[in-house]
Amino acid sequence: MEYSSGKIDKEKFAAKLLYATVKELRQGLLNGEFTSFDLVVFYGARCQKIGRQMNYSTEELFESA
Repeated sequence: MEYSSGKIDKEKFAAKLLYATVKELRQGLLNGEFTSFDLVVFYGARCQKIGRQMNYSTEELFESA
């Protein structure tokens, strides 16, 4: 899945969100740096990656959700 805006540099976006606080995420949303859709895509992909590595997930239907 792609981010809603083509202007987002995926590597910088990931680095920024990985350790962001809720306050920083809120501010980014308010400033229009990214959308809530972008956050769901980022954290959904992260959950899938880590969930698979750690055997935390049994079934994933992220694409159809």
